[in-house]
Amino acid sequence: MIALVKRLKGVVLPKFRGSMKARLLISSAFTLLFFLGLTGLVLDRALVASVRTASETELRLRAYSLLAEMENREGQLYLPRIVREESLNNPQSGIVALVLNDQFNTIWQSASSRFVPRFDRLVVERMENITSTAEGWQFGIVRSAGVEWYAGKISVNWASLDAQLQVLVLEDKGGRLAAINEFRRQLWWGLAACGFTLMLSLLAVVKWTLVPLRRLSFDLSRMKDRQQDRLQEDYPDELQPVTDSLNMVVEAEREQRLRYRDRLADLAHSLKTPLAVLGGMADDQRMPENLRRDINDQVARMDQVVQYQLRRAVHAHSALDQSATALAPMAQRLSSVVVKAYQPEPDVDVDVPEELFVPIGEDDLLEVLGNLIENAAKYGRGLIQVGASENCFWVEDNGHGIPEDQHAAVFKRGVRVDTLKAGQGIGLAVVDDIVKSYGAKISISESEDLGGAKFTISW
Repeated sequence: MIALVKRLKGVVLPKFRGSMKARLLISSAFTLLFFLGLTGLVLDRALVASVRTASETELRLRAYSLLAEMENREGQLYLPRIVREESLNNPQSGIVALVLNDQFNTIWQSASSRFVPRFDRLVVERMENITSTAEGWQFGIVRSAGVEWYAGKISVNWASLDAQLQVLVLEDKGGRLAAINEFRRQLWWGLAACGFTLMLSLLAVVKWTLVPLRRLSFDLSRMKDRQQDRLQEDYPDELQPVTDSLNMVVEAEREQRLRYRDRLADLAHSLKTPLAVLGGMADDQRMPENLRRDINDQVARMDQVVQYQLRRAVHAHSALDQSATALAPMAQRLSSVVVKAYQPEPDVDVDVPEELFVPIGEDDLLEVLGNLIENAAKYGRGLIQVGASENCFWVEDNGHGIPEDQHAAVFKRGVRVDTLKAGQGIGLAVVDDIVKSYGAKISISESEDLGGAKFTISW
């Protein structure tokens, strides 16, 4: 049973990830259609019941009127041809009255029955949807010659005539049905107009109700563009806890960023003296030239790394920054520098349009490309290719590639697929972190041209 309810719930209420306005309008439209339809059906049934009741009341009054005009004249039933009830004298009124004996033979009929087919015993006995009272009155529907009639019948025991009479009064349903159909037409058109008006009103109400959310979105955009540092505090009561929480998160993140900046500043200051000592040692003329050059290069590299990590912590880079960097010169610069550490030097082919800019800051792009080209040089077999298209760039090599089941693992810190080569398993984790901070993504596939691994950054 529970499984069935869950299944029905999934069918009736599917997951919908559209806008809140669309969700409100669609759900309200279905609710409105349901209740307007239900209202229409209730009113329609009420009208049909009311018409039936009105017809029964009128026919009953006509039957009593005929009974009042009946007379016993010399042992015979007498009713005038023209009675006081005008509708029974008019052949076009659609109302007919008959007086039957106990054998269902007609002994009197109204002048209005001139063009009406004869009602035999079976027709009278097959009365449908009968309602009756204790006084012997019966009301229902009969069919004769393809025409439906409201029929009322009352039985009378006339002692002086020693006879049992039945007074039968009938009304053609056609006139009532025409009124019902006209009412239905006006009802459904009226409900449709009401539904359309309510939907317009609902659209206005939803638009007005969602104004605070649009203002919240606007304030968040301003925070993203660094035009304000916190959300306003005049939101409705339902949103105020959310905005207060967001302001607390922003404030906590700002304080954490300041702490990171201070810690890294302390770290940079702590490394300043050792780096200065190493720089001074590199100036010792007694040291071989090539050794002094290597020490200076490494000291400069260490200083560059410290400054870069300091800037990353201070700016806490994310999609709030909209930096863009030319890819071609960066790729050519790195390919000429990184590969010098490997012998024999790999052959790097840079096939990047000169006019292509990628939405990554210069320092971050240097870190990303540097790690990818360095890995291609380390694990490849002499061929590296850097390529790009409109919304992505890639680095591929002719190495052994990366098994598909290891694609996700290589981006975790400390994880290395090839443990025979030197390394700490941090480079790709750093690349993944930087790429995600820009809202981009990195993927691994097999190089179609070189056969090794292909790292693609797309946005």
